[in-house]
Amino acid sequence: MYKFKSPYDNLVKFITWGTIVILAAVLIVLAVAEPVPYWFKISMLAFFGILIYLTYACSPSGYEIKHDFLIINRKIKPVTIAFDKITEVKIDPRAASLKCLRLFGSGGLFGFFGTFYSGRLKVHKRYITSRKNSVLIVADKNYVISPEKPELFVQLLQERIKKG
Repeated sequence: MYKFKSPYDNLVKFITWGTIVILAAVLIVLAVAEPVPYWFKISMLAFFGILIYLTYACSPSGYEIKHDFLIINRKIKPVTIAFDKITEVKIDPRAASLKCLRLFGSGGLFGFFGTFYSGRLKVHKRYITSRKNSVLIVADKNYVISPEKPELFVQLLQERIKKG
């Protein structure tokens, strides 16, 4: 079993911290606003808290190459890709391009993950936190991930796929 981290690049850090600061500022303004009902202040606090937690919990925290499958680790429902479904794996810096349409998921808060559409990859799944480390996995779906050491990751995954 091999484990790879999923480090944040500067854009993800900027979007994540910027979003948290803006949401905190909104909560502070709401807290000091007199005519705003108390129940609304509490509900906004709960909504922002749940939003931040769920986004974090669905973001990729790392990747594991196991005996027969690849796991994209997340706090909520890790994603598993069986080796027998993988037909190709390669480093592809263009796969993480921001020139795409986000159909469902996060566009920078704790990473770029969810379902996306691009002219080249069509509908695909992204689980990336660092655009420069992007790896394309062609399987039953197209996946774009961002392991810490993409060259080593691709090498090890290709070896495992060939053995299977």
